Amino acid sequence: MVIARNHQGSSRRLGVVLLLAGVASGSLLLLEGAGRPVAAALSGPGVPHLDKLLHAAAHAWLATLFFMGAYLLGKPPARLPRALTCAVLTFALTMLLGTAVELVQAKLGASHGRVFDMWDIAADALGSGLAILFWLVVVWRVSGLYTGGKSGR
Repeated sequence: MVIARNHQGSSRRLGVVLLLAGVASGSLLLLEGAGRPVAAALSGPGVPHLDKLLHAAAHAWLATLFFMGAYLLGKPPARLPRALTCAVLTFALTMLLGTAVELVQAKLGASHGRVFDMWDIAADALGSGLAILFWLVVVWRVSGLYTGGKSGR
């Protein structure tokens, strides 16, 4: 009983740390959205669509932090329903953040080297969606609902 309580307490602490890391990472994305584009500084002739890859990677990172942070803060029994709720909330939050970055860029305009781009939002959705799907599969496998093709009888 004491071990289970300590494990639950450490999981919740880790959840808080992950959520705070997600907030910090999201804040950095907003700041980067107002500055000189990183992709423009890194891209060259050999790296097509680097900006979209960076968008997808950044939002996969955010989705991982927010999903796992929220999941670890939940109560132990219902793993899959909690994971689905975390997935929906995480996707909504990362898409809100991605759209906010694009709106900041639209406000700054081309004079700052920034423009609103719907394909950036699509890349954000792809990165978030793939990360969330990955973590849903992990939760599904760990929760014991996956039987490996066996009928479970």
